[in-house]
Amino acid sequence: MDVDASNLRDVWLVKVPKYMAQSWKSAPQNSVLGKLQVSKDNSGPVKFVIDPKLTSSTSTSTAKTSTSAGSAELPSEHLLKLTPLAHQRMVILAQNRDASTTSSTDKITVEGDVRFRGELRPKGDLSYMNLKTSTIKLAAKPTRVTQILDKAVTSYKPRSANHLALEAEQRRKKEEAKKVVREDKEIVQGRLFSAFEKQQYYNIKDLVRITNQSIPYLKEILKEICNYCSKSTHKNMWELKPEYRHYKSAPGSKK
Repeated sequence: MDVDASNLRDVWLVKVPKYMAQSWKSAPQNSVLGKLQVSKDNSGPVKFVIDPKLTSSTSTSTAKTSTSAGSAELPSEHLLKLTPLAHQRMVILAQNRDASTTSSTDKITVEGDVRFRGELRPKGDLSYMNLKTSTIKLAAKPTRVTQILDKAVTSYKPRSANHLALEAEQRRKKEEAKKVVREDKEIVQGRLFSAFEKQQYYNIKDLVRITNQSIPYLKEILKEICNYCSKSTHKNMWELKPEYRHYKSAPGSKK
């Protein structure tokens, strides 16, 4: 693998607070993020001062958190604690595709050699306390709140009185069908014989209405005393078997 180390330089690996990292991400490209303050004799603490444009920027919610108590800006000064890497080796690698060649192999470049591991910590001054207070209040704010609506919201579709009456009638018929009492076979047969004396053919719906019995129970009785017409002009209708037929004679007819 081809590795280019011509741009190798010493770098620091620094951990920064979350609010600072988000502020840096929203900053314009190639802009100044801050300045590092180091004493000449290296005796004092190392300080990092954020650029004023980032601490007072309102372009992101992390740079200025709006609350009921006001607004909290980012802390400007942070202390930098550095620790040398004694027993560990860390480098920064960059993977780039070389457009001048047809090879699909990416070019690996060593950008930096990590010499120090650092951490930026806020000083704990008033600006940092205000930021933490605003963050806690924002996190405690409920995501769902009760609101007063200007007009009522219809959550159901209104139906007409005729539609409601039709549904009520259908429910009533279903309830009546469940309450049908099975009567004795002789009583049902008597009703059937009386009906067939008036006309020769009936469909099942008319017989259900006449006998007031369920279809399964009525068909059991019809199979004993009737024939089911499936081909003639009276298709899907019932008529009495020949041995049970006794139709009333028309007036003036001769035997």
